[in-house]
Amino acid sequence: MNLISRLTDALNTKIAELTEIRQKQQIRILKAFSDRNNGMEPNEDHNGRLHAPCDGYEHFETGELYGKGQFIVMPDYDDWYSPATYSGRDYDPSTRFKVKTADYKSTVKLMESFNLRVKTGRHWHENGQEYCYFTVKGYKPLIDVITKAAAAFQAEERDSEKAFKGVAPTGKVTVKATIKGVKMVESGFGHSVRLVPKMIITLPNGATAYGTMPKALAEQNVKSGYEFILKATFEQDKKDNTHAFFTRPVVC
Repeated sequence: MNLISRLTDALNTKIAELTEIRQKQQIRILKAFSDRNNGMEPNEDHNGRLHAPCDGYEHFETGELYGKGQFIVMPDYDDWYSPATYSGRDYDPSTRFKVKTADYKSTVKLMESFNLRVKTGRHWHENGQEYCYFTVKGYKPLIDVITKAAAAFQAEERDSEKAFKGVAPTGKVTVKATIKGVKMVESGFGHSVRLVPKMIITLPNGATAYGTMPKALAEQNVKSGYEFILKATFEQDKKDNTHAFFTRPVVC
């Protein structure tokens, strides 16, 4: 199952849960109106909004009187959601996750179908594929679901990849390397800030390493999939011996 499918299932499951909550709450609200107005329930439009069925219709919470057909003002319930009626707010939370650029249109379509706002960020190449960051903003329960589903999917990908990785080197060694991904990272402070190209490489045994791209490669503007011989000093990640960090890189 790819990430888009995982997010679709997670969002639909959450919507079903929210719909059930709303339906139960709507039943309680309609009963409260009926009890206050001699057994007469309000009219409900196709978006679930309530309207007074007659003049002098009383709000069960505020006591306010409404004219026939008038829209009944209801409070915003935190667990009452509909993509058709929810209007975005400035303080809505957001989440960020990476997606293949090839899935851009389907990701935007999915998020907008749930009335979520989407922005794209940095693009980069990894394992021969182009990726980009998506920042999604909107209704908090849906954002929480997206955050959890994307994190779980990416953790599974890392675990699957790790199962086929060998042990990363240590010390000063020369290795055959293939660029897995490249990104630009800010370095320095104040007026001396500059962008430095960083890269993650894959070794023949599947191990990975991360460090600064040598100037010789940066000047060639090499991308993911480029193969070369690298001489550098490696230090294994303390929590993962299949990954290392390298310094003093030289292209042989």
